[in-house]
Amino acid sequence: MFYYSSLTMTLRLLFLSTLIAIAAPPEDLLRDIEKLEETTFADEKEARRFENEGFVPLWNKLLGTPKGQRLAVLAAVPFETLTLGKMNREIKQDLGIQLGELIPGGLTLNPEEWKKWVARFQKNDLEITHTDWHQDSFHRDEKGTAISSIRFTIHLDRNKGLDRTELKAVIQVVWQEIENKIQAKTITLKSGRLARRIGQKAFEPVAVIEGETNKPQERDDMGAISVYDLNGDQLPEIILGNANRIFWNKGNMKFKATPLIPAGGEVHSSVMGIVGDFTGDGDLDWLCDSAQAKLMLYPGTDKGTFAPKPKPISLPIPLRVPSCLTAGDIDRDGDLDLFAGQWRSLYEKMPSEFWNANDGFGNTLLLNDGKGNFTDATEQRGLKEKRYRRTYSSSFVDIDQDLDLDLIVISDFYGLDVFLNDGKGHFTDATAELVKHPHSFGMSHTMADYNRDGITDLFMLGMGSTTARRLEKMNAHPDILTGAKTMRSIMGYGNRFYLGGQRGTLNEPDFINQVARTGWAWGSTSFDFDNDGDQDIYIGNGHISGKSTRDYCSNFWCRDIYLLPDQKPLAISNYLNSLTTLKTESWDGYQVNSLLVNQAGQGFSSSSYMLDIGFDFDTRRIISADLDLDGRPDLLVGRQESTTGFFHDAKSKSTPPALLVLKNTLPQAATRNWISVSLKGAPGISPHGAVVELKTPTQTQRAVIISGDSFMSQHPAQRHFGLGNESDVTEIKITWPNGQSSALKQPQVNLGHLIQANAKKQN
Repeated sequence: MFYYSSLTMTLRLLFLSTLIAIAAPPEDLLRDIEKLEETTFADEKEARRFENEGFVPLWNKLLGTPKGQRLAVLAAVPFETLTLGKMNREIKQDLGIQLGELIPGGLTLNPEEWKKWVARFQKNDLEITHTDWHQDSFHRDEKGTAISSIRFTIHLDRNKGLDRTELKAVIQVVWQEIENKIQAKTITLKSGRLARRIGQKAFEPVAVIEGETNKPQERDDMGAISVYDLNGDQLPEIILGNANRIFWNKGNMKFKATPLIPAGGEVHSSVMGIVGDFTGDGDLDWLCDSAQAKLMLYPGTDKGTFAPKPKPISLPIPLRVPSCLTAGDIDRDGDLDLFAGQWRSLYEKMPSEFWNANDGFGNTLLLNDGKGNFTDATEQRGLKEKRYRRTYSSSFVDIDQDLDLDLIVISDFYGLDVFLNDGKGHFTDATAELVKHPHSFGMSHTMADYNRDGITDLFMLGMGSTTARRLEKMNAHPDILTGAKTMRSIMGYGNRFYLGGQRGTLNEPDFINQVARTGWAWGSTSFDFDNDGDQDIYIGNGHISGKSTRDYCSNFWCRDIYLLPDQKPLAISNYLNSLTTLKTESWDGYQVNSLLVNQAGQGFSSSSYMLDIGFDFDTRRIISADLDLDGRPDLLVGRQESTTGFFHDAKSKSTPPALLVLKNTLPQAATRNWISVSLKGAPGISPHGAVVELKTPTQTQRAVIISGDSFMSQHPAQRHFGLGNESDVTEIKITWPNGQSSALKQPQVNLGHLIQANAKKQN
């Protein structure tokens, strides 16, 4: 049977329980929360009122209006005066993007003048494709006047998306109340950035692959996605475990679907799944979870297919809410060991400390005997103390440059844990020694050498909360939960970026603020999409987009985190009945995915809309791979089923497909040199954990092969290197997990190379 992702399943159960619950919430709980709203959070309560009555209706109307009519909606915004910004300077950026900085001091318009000003854009055939509006701060001045700082984004296109304009700005709104209705009195631009790009699309959808389930309307919940070359032709296949499908890559972005498990076989769901040679015979196997709370191992064949009958793998702790799998040879005995993680919903049980949850369903370290038989070694190998993190992603990877596989674990309601390997598969918790700021609502991670110093860096995705930052400005700190005052801003900070240092240290760079606040971030990938030699990052954002942009996030920070952990789940669910509105309201919804373009290791610029991948549907799974071996890494973007709100084109009422396959068509990438490497293992030697090092006369690039990164996704054992104008590659060196090495001397550029491990000792 198929079943759905852990997050979706938990939310559905929550909705159901709130609807049928008859138990009343404890009176003391209600009383305490209501007291907070009337005292400590009184300013935030008022801020929510101005947000919900002030600009949420505008945002809703823009979403519900066909694209060609949205400028008229913006022109009709009521106010007395509006002051525009003026251009301070223009910056010509790479990839054909032009940037302009806006500062205060532009024209001041009345409503009629504003309508005429907007009409000019309408005459030029500009259309609004996306807007978002967020209240960064709220206060009353000495006269009692309500004032908001609002950060907004407007995306416009012309000529069928080939002429794109993006306005990101901060405005100050001075409010007034007329007949008990909130309305803007003055609107003043305080700062802004205007971007424009004209020309060919950078990414084009080339295939629509829908997660096939038993019910067509539920096609979008695909569970695990793996992209992996199953038959050794260097063209990665797409594996949708929950849909029981393999999409065989035929080249030129053409795919042929066949069942993952053949007819008559025993099919199990795949909230999490992974490809690897777990039986040690040189053939790739498929390992996934099952409804029986176990893992299932499907042995592979020499054709890249899988046996119909799996081998069950019993676990000491049942898989209640599986979330991630990572594989690697942690003890150098020639086989793939496993780490299986589980998540747990806060609405089932609120952690006693929302920044240090260790009360989940239990993670498990499994040692392989070389034939696909696994033994629990979690406690014996040093992972006992933090076994119950609410984990979302994990990877075996060499953090401290000692040539063995360490373990990183990313968890909700905590963040990052780092466990160092002693070389024999015993782990020591080194988080406190290596990481200064490990805390986050950790969703997933991606890894690459972003600053080209030869050391692997780490990007952890988290929840960047506008509400948390607004509460900090209000200095609204209740005394109910000791430690919350310090940890709220830390936990709500967003993504965390760590540059790897000597002996495994992970240090935050000066440009951390550039990448921290993308939204509520989930899946991600590192890839050199423009072939300039630097690893860029693509991020899937957005939590729950409903039929209104009215946001639940304030309730989370002002109510939910102060719930007592010993309250009965049913009572808590009943109390949190506002969550039943999340099919009509939102929780950090309609957020645009982010493309962070690497600026030679010195920082990043955000350009997703300019490069045609600024989707605003809720996204979870993100994978990159050069699917057609044309030298330009492509993208897979998985939509989350919680996107139940406005159709993104109200006229056509079309819904984004469950999985977008996007071909990289960036013209600049086609003019630059590149090289790629696909790794194929051998009996006793796996690509999992391998290090790929590329050398030219002027540079060195380094990449690692890991699993468990992104969100419920697996990247292929393929690494792509952009070379810019470099045309001579001296060597590609592969260091396999067992310490052996392979080398390719003077490989041809602008070509994909297949390197296979040799089971015999290599030079």
